[in-house]
Amino acid sequence: MNYLVTVLYIVAFSMFIYGLMGLTGPKTAVRGNWIAAAGMGIAVIATLIAIRHTGNWGLIVAGLLVGVALGVPPARLTKMTAMPQLVAFYNGVGGGTVALIALSEFIDTDGFSAFHHGESPTVHIVVASLLAAIIGLPRTGSTMLQRILASIPGINGVRWWELQNFAPFPGEVRGQPTERLRFAEQMVADWLAATPELAAIHPLSATQVDEESILLHNMFCGALEFRAPIPSYVAWQNTTDFRNAYADLRTTLKFLQWQEPSRRGKPWVLKAPEHVLAPEALLETFPDCKVIVTHRSPLQVVPSICSLWYTIQRLMVAQPDRLKIGQANRSRWGPTLAKFTALRERIGDDRFIDIGYRDLLKDPVGEARKALAAVGMALDARGEAAINTWLEENSRDQRASHEYTAADYGLSERELENDFASYIRRFITA
Repeated sequence: MNYLVTVLYIVAFSMFIYGLMGLTGPKTAVRGNWIAAAGMGIAVIATLIAIRHTGNWGLIVAGLLVGVALGVPPARLTKMTAMPQLVAFYNGVGGGTVALIALSEFIDTDGFSAFHHGESPTVHIVVASLLAAIIGLPRTGSTMLQRILASIPGINGVRWWELQNFAPFPGEVRGQPTERLRFAEQMVADWLAATPELAAIHPLSATQVDEESILLHNMFCGALEFRAPIPSYVAWQNTTDFRNAYADLRTTLKFLQWQEPSRRGKPWVLKAPEHVLAPEALLETFPDCKVIVTHRSPLQVVPSICSLWYTIQRLMVAQPDRLKIGQANRSRWGPTLAKFTALRERIGDDRFIDIGYRDLLKDPVGEARKALAAVGMALDARGEAAINTWLEENSRDQRASHEYTAADYGLSERELENDFASYIRRFITA
């Protein structure tokens, strides 16, 4: 049936154009009007077919009758000398129709509910404000920091099940994403059944917030080579402008905020290693946000990332090549952090907050307070209690230790020190 509707719209559109062509001369004007009118009739029929399941047929019929009552008498009774006035009248009616449609959409998106609470409706419909974006290499404590910040009442984070399917399933009632949640929970179970060691590397949970890498991957932005070696993709990405991808990310955040009314007016805290690949796009798209950079020595981080990539690739191939994974991470992250360090030196540190891995493990509440103070928020007793609850429920001792060595992936400390020399000097040994 959807194909029929599409075909009818194409036919109607073609008839509109052909009818307008007929209006260019007095001999063909009458025929052009009839053709365009027939096209409009077909468009109306297509629309009625598209909304055939609606329960508002009474209102639809009433609207058609009002339109006929307003349109037919002037068309039949107006003299040719008054034609400009008739055209002006029809234009006014058309403009009023557009205004009513806009009002209907405004009401449908719960815009008026904001007025009832004395708030600005644009917060719920237009604004997706970003409190902070956490960036840096993977395996630097960024997941922990994002989750403790998102546990604070009043702060939004994108949950893992939303990342898998951010749009509602067909027939889903807004605010009742049961099937999407069930789908994500099954994904987590399948992944952990196939590679149990993944739980030691990244604490997977369908209901916890997680990195929006998946959303960026949908836009071909990010380290997609963690799934398989794609050298040509890396070369393409190094010269690509990802501002459009980040504009889409902001639109997705608005969409998620619209789906769940409890998120209204609350800022987001994002986190993804991909942001360090396109920091300029992030900063330009969210000009008011602060950027939290988590730091850890690349000598520990890079082998850990290699282990993560190896584990994920095992979901797709029987025996990933460890040496290729090691070299891919050297070539990806070394130049990336060198460029990021140069960016910091060029634009200054005003928008950046640096948090060390060891400091975060030693005093997570204190580092969260530091991050919030930098964005103009105070950590109150309620927020601190929420962080402590999260820490108790997600203790690292609940998971197996993550075992890896640089030698497993053909890496040496000397190579890594050379690859990340400028970053280590600026942020690790400084």
